[in-house]
Amino acid sequence: MIALTTMMWMAEVLGYDTAPMEAFWEDKVKELLKIPHSVRVVALLAIGRAKGPDKAYAGRFPMSSLIFGEEWGGPIQFEREQGIDTSLHSESAPGSSSLQLSKS
Repeated sequence: MIALTTMMWMAEVLGYDTAPMEAFWEDKVKELLKIPHSVRVVALLAIGRAKGPDKAYAGRFPMSSLIFGEEWGGPIQFEREQGIDTSLHSESAPGSSSLQLSKS
């Protein structure tokens, strides 16, 4: 992946945009590009120029919507370390980090 990253940096220096892809059907890519069966395709890199402004950062899902304890939707309680409560609270505002740290 170092080579891919270096290609992305160089493309940006030359004024191009890049989009790395690691999820694809390797057999279909090999067929389309006539790549021999003995060669593995591990990543693809689209290089071009964007037509419009960059997409604004969409943010992340709150951790409380992705990590559950005991059952789906249930809050998770981590072990207490050095008097800091690291429990996840689902009442956090959307778009904000749901990991609440508080001194006990």
